[in-house]
Amino acid sequence: LLALMLLALLPATALAADPVTGSCGDDLTWTLTQHEDGATYTLTISGAGEMADYTKASDQPWYSYANAITAVTLENGVTAIGAHSLRQLTAINTPLALPRSLEKIGSCALYMAHFSAFTVDAENTAFTAENGVLYNKDMTTLIAYPCGSAQISYVAPTSVQKISAYAFSGVKSLKTADFSAATNLSQVGQQAFESASSVNALFKNDGEITVQYEALKGIQSVAMRCASLKLAPYAFKDTDYVDLSSVTDIDAAFSGWGSNNKTFTN
Repeated sequence: LLALMLLALLPATALAADPVTGSCGDDLTWTLTQHEDGATYTLTISGAGEMADYTKASDQPWYSYANAITAVTLENGVTAIGAHSLRQLTAINTPLALPRSLEKIGSCALYMAHFSAFTVDAENTAFTAENGVLYNKDMTTLIAYPCGSAQISYVAPTSVQKISAYAFSGVKSLKTADFSAATNLSQVGQQAFESASSVNALFKNDGEITVQYEALKGIQSVAMRCASLKLAPYAFKDTDYVDLSSVTDIDAAFSGWGSNNKTFTN
């Protein structure tokens, strides 16, 4: 009886399960810390060096907890986010803070992970963030839009010249993506707006814009205000409305990725 009474006096945090931990790089450790609700976790990456690369989501060492991870902490010392390492963590509802040590983000590392925003340490020399959106340091490349953001509109800075592959994949709340001020934008990356079905996008460039494989597939509408276009296969497939009235030259045989199929819209 005395033991039970003493147990009842312990704080809830003392009753939480022991952390789950392992290695995710030569000198990096991953740890899952259970929250007080007993059902969700924070994934923390600590140590020094690069995270391991993975080939798909199910290769992540924390994959069996993926649906319960609501936050990720990258401690200073982490120099690279491994390929596919944080992809499709759809239970996340918090921002991701990039430490000053981070130098590289692997392919599909942030793909459809539902971070509400990105922040970057002011001393980081490779990346920066503005209004929750992640860019390279000079803001010429838009790396990732936080697909868990509640914002309904996005206006690109004038400096943006490239949209990375999967940058807007999985966004749900976003309705408008206005790139009209980014007149030097020359490339929309592979599947950049995959599963972003509510987005209406506008692009403006006096020169040429390359739209990679399935880059604008399935969005609500797109208007291309540019002199010429290079379109990879299925660039506008399933897109409800496509306005190319300002375009004078189209290369619809540009292969980009995959086959040389000329189908760019149905």
